[in-house]
Amino acid sequence: MPIRKKWMKFDLENISKVPKVAGAYELANSNKTQIDDGGSNTSLQRRLREKKAMYPTATYFRYDTPRLFQTGFELEAEHSHKYQSKHGNRPKKNKRSPTLSIFSPLNDPFKL
Repeated sequence: MPIRKKWMKFDLENISKVPKVAGAYELANSNKTQIDDGGSNTSLQRRLREKKAMYPTATYFRYDTPRLFQTGFELEAEHSHKYQSKHGNRPKKNKRSPTLSIFSPLNDPFKL
């Protein structure tokens, strides 16, 4: 399942409004087709500024911040897992697997 926020223009003005906290993001092209996703455990704003330079074709983005006791990478893994379950693969330009903490609820060995 994608991040449940509206797409925003992927420009420096909107990136500057993103909090400097951990979180997950999605990038999309002009058709709002997701082309990349990821996360940061430190500064989501900094990560998006880096991605702006890496993905000139990215036109839109959206982001989410973690809930209590959740890291940015755990949030990334959660959204990534939902995307992959729905679409059967990772976004076109993002083939790496997100890193999960051994304490992540997605790694719960007792979950059936």
